[in-house]
Amino acid sequence: MDFLASALRPGMVFVDGGANVGPYSVLAADRVRNSGKVLAFEPSSASATALRYNARAYAHVHVSQAALGDRCGSAFLYHVNRATSEYSLAPGIAGSGEVVKVVTLDAACDELGISCVDALKLDIEGAEELALRGAEQLITRQPPIVIFEISDRARAFGLDPYGAADWLENRGYTLLELSVRDRSRPPVDRIATRNVIALPPG
Repeated sequence: MDFLASALRPGMVFVDGGANVGPYSVLAADRVRNSGKVLAFEPSSASATALRYNARAYAHVHVSQAALGDRCGSAFLYHVNRATSEYSLAPGIAGSGEVVKVVTLDAACDELGISCVDALKLDIEGAEELALRGAEQLITRQPPIVIFEISDRARAFGLDPYGAADWLENRGYTLLELSVRDRSRPPVDRIATRNVIALPPG
């Protein structure tokens, strides 16, 4: 959040994928101000309701009760361990859940008349690569800063945990690992969960 606060400026467009109840969305709304825009995507009905409430003071926050993916449609959102704040679209997870809308970021931005995004945060339980594929037009047009998680949860989708990282690196991004003490290139051992900042080329 400290990095995001330092990177965002008035007038920017920020996308919060997996917004939950909105801590990143509210922070970004304060930073981009009324001249900017925040697009918050949260598929869970309970979390989306809380997100709308928490962002109610910001007219420039657009809340979409939907998951980000590589195609538009619907999917079953599992409530992991019956938790109220942990969700997954990955097949085969035991537990209750709900059917939710799935959109690509390209399609959502086209509908809203947004042609460029300045920063994109993805915390979507292993589906980060899918969301990036669904944002290829936006990322090609003007590559944004991307903050995302590398996680073994990607395997539940049949994806490589480093698929999102490889996808971005193939487009010229530089990856830095987020840590309390410093930021450095993720190690080549390719294990463990880590939070990453992807800086666009140039």
